[in-house]
Amino acid sequence: MLFFNESSKSTAEIGLTVSAKIETENNRLVKIKKYLLNYLIH
Repeated sequence: MLFFNESSKSTAEIGLTVSAKIETENNRLVKIKKYLLNYLIH
């Protein structure tokens, strides 16, 4: 049971790390899109 708890904990940490990376990528894409839109408008 202890092993299961340890493995599930690490899986959760990996999931959080992946989510954070995806969120960072999405924020970067949004910034690029906003920049391009502003560039095209002006």
